[in-house]
Amino acid sequence: MDIQRREPINFAAGDTLLFQRHLVEFYARDGWSLTYEVFESAGQPVTTFASTTATDGSSDHYVNIPNFLQYNQPGEYILAGYAKNANTGERHQIYRGELIVTENLDLGVAVDDQTSFEEQMVVLLRAKCLRLAQNELIETDVNRVKIVREERTKARTELNFWEERWNWYRKQQAVANGRPNPNMIMPAFNIM
Repeated sequence: MDIQRREPINFAAGDTLLFQRHLVEFYARDGWSLTYEVFESAGQPVTTFASTTATDGSSDHYVNIPNFLQYNQPGEYILAGYAKNANTGERHQIYRGELIVTENLDLGVAVDDQTSFEEQMVVLLRAKCLRLAQNELIETDVNRVKIVREERTKARTELNFWEERWNWYRKQQAVANGRPNPNMIMPAFNIM
């Protein structure tokens, strides 16, 4: 199983919080440990947790917390991480970011749509473009009531805008979670 190398940005309440951090300045073998604090957006503390030494023999920090935030409401939280040296007492903030907690799916089926707004717009506009493409009629006058269908180019332009926004959103999520940009095509060179 591939372990995430960064703190999460999106997290389903009740899942296992699992990630590993490699911090050159704060190796576990040098007496450093990581502690994290979760706050509500208003600043109220929710919980704290600490890392352990990685099980792969490295000097990385390992976090494995089952049922994390199991009973918390979905919403936006703040996750702050600190490195503390047990030998010297030094403490440094190593992370601070937004943590978006989604519904705990073990407690029941999610009633909210879990897709982003950008993705919802792309789906709707693709369906709209298909409906417009099926109709040859652009304008008609029936019983002195004029009906004008929206132009296909206008719908296509709007679709292109939202597809671009959706790709940007996907890129931001991937990069923030330490994964490569899904919109980038990596060149392949064959050198003979």
